Amino acid sequence: MHYLFAFLIATAALGNSHNSGSLVISIEADVKKRGNIHVAVFQNETAFKKKSGGVFEKILPYSGSDKYRLEVPALAYGRYSVAVFQDLNGNGRLDANTLGIPTEPYGFSNNPKVKWSAPTFDETAVSLKSPSISLSIAMKTWKQQ
Repeated sequence: MHYLFAFLIATAALGNSHNSGSLVISIEADVKKRGNIHVAVFQNETAFKKKSGGVFEKILPYSGSDKYRLEVPALAYGRYSVAVFQDLNGNGRLDANTLGIPTEPYGFSNNPKVKWSAPTFDETAVSLKSPSISLSIAMKTWKQQ
């Protein structure tokens, strides 16, 4: 009986490990621009629109490189959107001009082709349903979009 109980516990633990995975994010930045890279991962449209309440946030220090890599571990299987920007002036937010146009480089998962409006969660969402998925984000200025 004790062996059966131990087997059931071990099987349950193994089963749960397959319900989460990691996002491996590669970010391309303009090496000429100096500033930390801000990364946020959102799990739903509401948090994505509010730009707060992400399931993961991280600031990658400026390294002088044009390539950054980050792994976000232990995310429950589901849909996620990743937003990044390069904080050129160190104020901790994505700056915009009076028209609301971003003045700092930014990017999203799936690299959507949007210029005159913010992308939607659906346009940027990736499905995590395996132990690990990789995605690349190319940060660009508004003019480069």
